[in-house]
Amino acid sequence: MKTTIDVPDPLLRQTKAHAAMKGLTVREIVIHAMENELAKENELRPDRSALSWMREWETLGKQIGRKWKTGKTAVELVREGRR
Repeated sequence: MKTTIDVPDPLLRQTKAHAAMKGLTVREIVIHAMENELAKENELRPDRSALSWMREWETLGKQIGRKWKTGKTAVELVREGRR
């Protein structure tokens, strides 16, 4: 996928020089940097992908909105507990 981003000139110059010294393209450097950043995030939660995290929140949202045995939603119960 192609995209356009605004990069500060000094950073782009450094990136181009770094890529040239390593025999890589700027594209390869950027992809590597993006993959490393995302890998750091996954290290914090190795058992959870972004998609599984969103599915868990969707499930939780449905549970919060449904009526419990009391006839009230979880949100209503929490609000009562704050009074």
